[in-house]
Amino acid sequence: MRLLAAVLGLAVAFPALAADAPKRVCVLYFDNNTPKRDYDVLQKGLADMLVTDLSAVESLQVVEREKLQSIIDELKLQRSKYFDPKTAQQLGKVAGAELAVTGAFAELEPSMRIDIRLIEVATGKVLLAEKVTGEAKNFFDLQQELVDVFVKGLNVKLKASARGKSGATELDSLLKYSKGVDAADKGDLATASATLAEVVKDNPEFKLAKERYAELLKKLEASSQKRKSVFNAIEEALLKQADEKTAPGIKAIIGNGPPPSGKKEVQQWLYERRDALNEHLGWRALKANITLNKVKEKFTPAGNTPYGVTLMSPEQQVEVMKLFGQYVPAEEQLLKDLRELIAIDPILVSQSYGGQLKAHEKELKDLNLAWGSYTLHDSDAQVEAAFAKLLATGVAEGATYMKFMPAPAKLDPSLGKLALKHLEAAEKRVPLVGAGRDGSDGDEKVKAAAYEVYDAWAESLLALGRKEDAVSKWQKFLDAYPTHPRFKDVEARVKDVLCASDDCKAFEEALAKCTSGPMMMKGAQVLPRIARADGSEGLRRVYATATKTCPAKDPNYPQLDYNIAYLSLLTQVGMQAMTIGDCKLYQEVKKVLVSKAASMAMSFDNWSACN
Repeated sequence: MRLLAAVLGLAVAFPALAADAPKRVCVLYFDNNTPKRDYDVLQKGLADMLVTDLSAVESLQVVEREKLQSIIDELKLQRSKYFDPKTAQQLGKVAGAELAVTGAFAELEPSMRIDIRLIEVATGKVLLAEKVTGEAKNFFDLQQELVDVFVKGLNVKLKASARGKSGATELDSLLKYSKGVDAADKGDLATASATLAEVVKDNPEFKLAKERYAELLKKLEASSQKRKSVFNAIEEALLKQADEKTAPGIKAIIGNGPPPSGKKEVQQWLYERRDALNEHLGWRALKANITLNKVKEKFTPAGNTPYGVTLMSPEQQVEVMKLFGQYVPAEEQLLKDLRELIAIDPILVSQSYGGQLKAHEKELKDLNLAWGSYTLHDSDAQVEAAFAKLLATGVAEGATYMKFMPAPAKLDPSLGKLALKHLEAAEKRVPLVGAGRDGSDGDEKVKAAAYEVYDAWAESLLALGRKEDAVSKWQKFLDAYPTHPRFKDVEARVKDVLCASDDCKAFEEALAKCTSGPMMMKGAQVLPRIARADGSEGLRRVYATATKTCPAKDPNYPQLDYNIAYLSLLTQVGMQAMTIGDCKLYQEVKKVLVSKAASMAMSFDNWSACN
């Protein structure tokens, strides 16, 4: 690297700075004079590095870059040319600085030139003007040379221990680092954190990136705690109001006497109570869904397994089951109130409730509770079936979608029994869904409810280890609704569970002979179904069979010391074991992979579950 000019123009002689009177210096952003607009963010990264390095000069007091950014935002100078002395004076004065450092960088392929000026804020005089030129790929060396020239021109000393304090190696690293800093300035802490994490991982010697990443993690934690505190207060206020609003019970609205008999009388009766019913049922639904939303927050970010399922830690299991202790009675009370109302007029089974809660729309949006999470568009049978399915499988549909393991019923078997009780009740109510409606409309409502209820029945039974009963429920649906638009879907599920599909048959044949191609390709499709239908037992059967039938080396790949088809299948088995919470099988498989081909076990490290 070559230094072109130590001093281009020195406006005044600049004596050594007095040790007892440190000068306050403001390092401004460097202008991007290259044609590459994606280099614009470099101004922040370069300024941050200079601030860090110049802070090691005892006779200088350097303004923090974050302070400069807040001034730029306040004065709306984001698009200014900082190399201009007038702009430097303006920013320097607001920052309370005596000196301002400005600069610009230009690219002259394959070289890059950086110009720098030191300006006296009070007078606008250019006290020092320097430039350095070198290869763009060695940008960090170029920056360090710039610091050396600048310090020499000021006639001050940089601590030897602080030399190269920012520490890094290449332009691409600084560019990515600058993007992270820019994201943080814009308040996007999540993107900033992810970007800086990549920089630190790829460049462990980049000291400044490590420092900024650590600072950002602290900010994220503080922001998270503040957010939780605010949201907890909102949740508690809404839950308290829900209890107050629903305390009198639905009987206080509909009365204890017999309902009106005539159609017109019923309509008039409902019209008079519409707002009260809307509000009551809306608060009932909201109370249940706020609690369910708290469960979902335990799994953010969602999914610590390859298939979007969150495998709960022991600590999470305790927290989630405590929340289910609140959610279950709230949901059951909602169902009870719905039935009270439906007894008066069946057509109310699929009405939308919650309109009276629009006054709280902002709080609900803050909590990520969409409109659909506190209104009821489905029949009571569908609401009840979805509730039961969540208890048995750990899968919640709709606005509060989530998948977690172990399911509540696995942690508390009484919830499995409760789920089956509600599914039985939901099944009995399916024929009633069309009551009070004209022919085709009623039929469509019944069909929609039937599919969701029977499918929830079957999936719940499957999760509880009752495969034959699950198939029986699906078959009951197929027998009752042969023209249903979802008939083929349900039929395919039955075949998958019974391993009667072509894919499953092909996989089993390939497994029995360890035929590499079909075993690997079909395994990717069939193993998730085996895990779902037969759980750990099914996965262990596949593992044992493959271990028995597959030779030590794959004849199709004689150059390898291991059987790639066998190990690929084991990788898939391990992934599925993780998804259903069988960490013991996962660890067994991982041990085999590490011993035979460690590189094939590396994919497991991308997921935190079971590790």
